[in-house]
Amino acid sequence: MVLVNNVLSQWRRKAQFVVSITHTQLVSDIMWIPAPIYERIPQFWFLLGLLFIAAGLYLGFEYVLSFYYLALGALCCVYGLAIFIMRLSYRQNPQVVDETPETGE
Repeated sequence: MVLVNNVLSQWRRKAQFVVSITHTQLVSDIMWIPAPIYERIPQFWFLLGLLFIAAGLYLGFEYVLSFYYLALGALCCVYGLAIFIMRLSYRQNPQVVDETPETGE
């Protein structure tokens, strides 16, 4: 039983090490996207929403999935506008950093 516990604990340590290395590598590899792509994300979502709405209207209301197309299109448009508004409000009101030194009392 002691041997099994010892083997399992060694395996867990190795697995944690591999996961931590993989997680660090993934975060450093995929965290940053180019600025032109980042700036166009709200427009992408809005355009995707418009395309879904256009597809839903093109299919007509006789087609059952057209309602889903319209709903998904509306959600995509709202999501794109929300991202745009959040970024705009953040850029207009930058975070104020308190620069007063703290006392060590």
